[in-house]
Amino acid sequence: MSDELKQSIIATRIATLWHELALPGTPGKSCPCPFHEDSSPSFSIFTCRRDGRDKWKCHAGCGQGDALDFLLKATGADRLTCIQSIVERAFMGHSRKNIAPPRIKDNKPVLTLDLGTTDELNYLSTLRGIPSEGLNLAHDRNILRFGYEAGERAWFVTDVTRINAQVRPLRNGTWKMGVKAKTLKGSRANHPVGLPELESCDRVFVTEGGPDLLAAHAVIIWASKAGIMDDRKTAAIGFLGAGMNPSVQDLEMFEDKKVIIFSHSDKSGLLAASRWIDAFSAYCRSVNNIICSDILSEHKDLNDIVSNPEGKNAILKKLEECHG
Repeated sequence: MSDELKQSIIATRIATLWHELALPGTPGKSCPCPFHEDSSPSFSIFTCRRDGRDKWKCHAGCGQGDALDFLLKATGADRLTCIQSIVERAFMGHSRKNIAPPRIKDNKPVLTLDLGTTDELNYLSTLRGIPSEGLNLAHDRNILRFGYEAGERAWFVTDVTRINAQVRPLRNGTWKMGVKAKTLKGSRANHPVGLPELESCDRVFVTEGGPDLLAAHAVIIWASKAGIMDDRKTAAIGFLGAGMNPSVQDLEMFEDKKVIIFSHSDKSGLLAASRWIDAFSAYCRSVNNIICSDILSEHKDLNDIVSNPEGKNAILKKLEECHG
């Protein structure tokens, strides 16, 4: 192992990788394993006394190792790709490319985002199959922004608070480390994106992941035009991963709201929806869960449905049932 790779691994924190990869749960000395269904904590993260590198071990048999081994296990990418990712992220952030350094305020990097261009909005609409009117609403509500990540144009899901932000490349494919989305360093991953919009709204769509959050804004437009609900009084918020759970402080913002969850139809999505229903029920006026495969069979998530030509009418039909 080269000295450069060794020092890069020592500099890489497994908890940071965990959050950037949007893995479920919260990393710790004793926590549920992110690599298998774990009813009791069987996973450990600890620091090696010899050289200071982070180590991990699943006591149920998923494996063990350092940050590089964790990245290999979590992404399924080849070893060379993961080595390059580890080395690059340890050298001036995420990339060796000649990129202007982030602005600094109070010794912390400041996230620099922009509004994007009309062409970029239209391209993202085509890329994700989400109508432009939905993206424009998300854009107007400060949910959708553009910027640079790892030296290339990307789209960001965040809100005016910048407490949580997730980024995806503005193209087909994944990031170099083999993941679709990265949660930005310093984000509070459990924090739902879009909470500032709740103040003026009485109905809230709850989604999982950035693409579904954008798709939900298209649904808001459709439902408003159909006379089912008022877009000015309807918000969409997103948990940027199935393992995320709101804090009590976050839940208090849902007081007396009507909540509709659009849950993914896979196992992790259904489990997440079950937890969120329990959490919201103590605060909200009503909570309904719409499983995406119940809208259109064989469809896992809201983005898939919105991009389907039959999706609009199918969604409106389900919303009418909930609204009734």
